[in-house]
Amino acid sequence: MPQLRSGLWQSNSHNESYGPWFKKTKLIGWWSSSKQLQQELQAAARPEYDIYQFGVYTGGTMRSIAKKVRGFGHLWGFDSFTGLPEETEGQMLEGKHWRQGGFSAADALGTYDEDALLQAITRQINRPNTTLIRGYFNESLSAALAARHRFRPALLVDVDVDLHSSSVHVLSWLLGHGLLVPGVTYVRYDDWRREGQWWGEAIAHKQMTDAYKLRWRRLNLKEYQLLSIDAPPADAAAVEAIKRRALEGPEEARRKRSAVDRARRRRAAGAEQVGRGRGRRPSSPHDRIV
Repeated sequence: MPQLRSGLWQSNSHNESYGPWFKKTKLIGWWSSSKQLQQELQAAARPEYDIYQFGVYTGGTMRSIAKKVRGFGHLWGFDSFTGLPEETEGQMLEGKHWRQGGFSAADALGTYDEDALLQAITRQINRPNTTLIRGYFNESLSAALAARHRFRPALLVDVDVDLHSSSVHVLSWLLGHGLLVPGVTYVRYDDWRREGQWWGEAIAHKQMTDAYKLRWRRLNLKEYQLLSIDAPPADAAAVEAIKRRALEGPEEARRKRSAVDRARRRRAAGAEQVGRGRGRRPSSPHDRIV
């Protein structure tokens, strides 16, 4: 049986590696979508439309989606199940919990046999017509995958992948294979926290919107319905070119990241000077941007 690697998530080194958050969270068992989105999804649900979740962890959100939306076709879940990949260099992280290896389902459940782990998560989701696909998105989301499975138009895409790079891979693959359908598909971003956010899922959404000239109906900060794709890609090479440019990150985000790094270095230098005479001030647990 394929064996998955073990990491530091929820280990004795969790706090040092990822901070104190999520140390004992085995199951994120709720789907914090709006009532409006749930009602519109239920009204639009058809057997010929599927739901896609990227960022499964241990399956609690997928179980919640399946309970709140009825009558759609297949439920697809995509995850490495061994935690987050390393973010693209220069991109902002929300906190230490977004570091490589964070949110490892294998570590959280203490199960490193791949088949046993996926079976346990599938039982947790408890819905027929559910498929879990393992792998880091830069490898698993491929043309071969699209050819191997009968993916149907997306009723909902729930993006809970945290990182900018992962979000780019997800949106690029969906757009490149025609799974986002104007007038049908809703997209929800779990980690879009505030207006003007310049890291993570929010930046990827803005980049793909500009590259493909997407038009959306906004329900709220996190939730959107696709209305049109005004600049669809000519071919697979065009999709790859757009993805490569997006992965570099927008210039605005790079400038802001540089400014944050400079400010952090100044604070560290000041703390070091203070520490020589009076002892260093411990960092605040609320300073979560790293």
